[in-house]
Amino acid sequence: MKTSELQGAALDWAVHTAQGLSDEYCVVVDNIYGPQWRGPEYSTSWQEGGPLIEREFLHIHGSVKSNGDTDWCSLKVHETKTGCHKGHGPTPLIAAMRCFVASRLGDTVNIPEELQ
Repeated sequence: MKTSELQGAALDWAVHTAQGLSDEYCVVVDNIYGPQWRGPEYSTSWQEGGPLIEREFLHIHGSVKSNGDTDWCSLKVHETKTGCHKGHGPTPLIAAMRCFVASRLGDTVNIPEELQ
């Protein structure tokens, strides 16, 4: 899946994985709804995503499109590498988490089928 299209449980799983953390206790099988993400909600919770933004020095800015919608962009500049990684999204957290995943895992990520 393209990193730029990640959202919800798939994005939260990718952020968790990009940090090198295990998802052993985060994917819970529910008999009614099937596999569900029960880990940190980085893309919707400032309590979870905020510290990661600060630790990774992610820059975030927003702009208003011609139709009135807000577009958020996050940027991670690499001091030891040339270039940078970007992430866009409808919220600052989604943009920042997409940027973080792209910086660690690349432009495409193999998301577990049950979380797509």
